[in-house]
Amino acid sequence: MRTRLWLARAAVATVGFSALTTCLAARVISPTTVVDEVQNNASITQYYVINNRQTTPFDITLVVVSTTSVTPNPTTSNLDWIAESLSASTWTQAMPTTTSPGLSWQQYTGTTYVQAFPDNPVLLNGYFLNYTFDSGSGNVAFPGVSPGVKPTLSILGGFFFQGGPDSSIFLVEGPSDASVPSPPSSFQSLEGTTVILVPEPAAVSLCLFALGGAAAFVRRTRRS
Repeated sequence: MRTRLWLARAAVATVGFSALTTCLAARVISPTTVVDEVQNNASITQYYVINNRQTTPFDITLVVVSTTSVTPNPTTSNLDWIAESLSASTWTQAMPTTTSPGLSWQQYTGTTYVQAFPDNPVLLNGYFLNYTFDSGSGNVAFPGVSPGVKPTLSILGGFFFQGGPDSSIFLVEGPSDASVPSPPSSFQSLEGTTVILVPEPAAVSLCLFALGGAAAFVRRTRRS
């Protein structure tokens, strides 16, 4: 099953360190999965992926976020993760794994570009945990040290791009247990809207408002 999770948007602003700590701590308590955007400096924004999924939990091994940046040049500092700038044309091309020929982003997610991002954005920032694909069994395995973003009050930053935060559509996906090889057709996913963290002095109240802003859950069959 695939789940769409649409989150209310928070105000755009520069984030102070103490405000960031307060917001992230509060958001980890929330029983859901979200992607936060934090502007590191005038030219770099960082994504924080929070996985506290309690209903049908899964490990996050793929993160894709739409962007309005003209030259986003996504990068990551996370061990075993790989970043790539994506468009409608590259969505159907092989993912740049380091260990074997990769699946395309469409094969990995089981969705076309427009199915995953109905607004048909020009560019996406894509990040995925390096994997191997066994064409015989059809299974994906994750041989690296990183287990992905686990659904146990887990938060992972270190996903960067050039440009400012803009409250974008995100897609996260992965298997129920990244330590067990499994076919991508069994992966679960969530879609939603990123939340931009807010500054002091209203950081706490606005962060809590963002936490309460989950609007609706719409379930649909991922694929037969």
